[in-house]
Amino acid sequence: MFWIRTDAVRKPLQPHYQGPYKVIDRQEKFYTLDINGSKNTVRIDRLKPANVQGMSTQPEDTPIPQPKPTPTSPATTSAAILLRPQKPQEPNLK
Repeated sequence: MFWIRTDAVRKPLQPHYQGPYKVIDRQEKFYTLDINGSKNTVRIDRLKPANVQGMSTQPEDTPIPQPKPTPTSPATTSAAILLRPQKPQEPNLK
């Protein structure tokens, strides 16, 4: 289920998105949605996933990718030493 962004000029308090609508087909850049009984093809940059309780935006046959563990890097023991510039000393004239 996805929301579709309204790209037209909106009146005040008019919602930014319409839907949610059911996905019929997915392609690389376009999704086909069931909008009021008709099939409409929409670019993915206009879509926002709908969080409908009990529904999933992933089709059942698509495996959910598992996050890959990030390699841990060893902690460094060296620290940068910052030297302050010293003011030139004036010669002692006695």
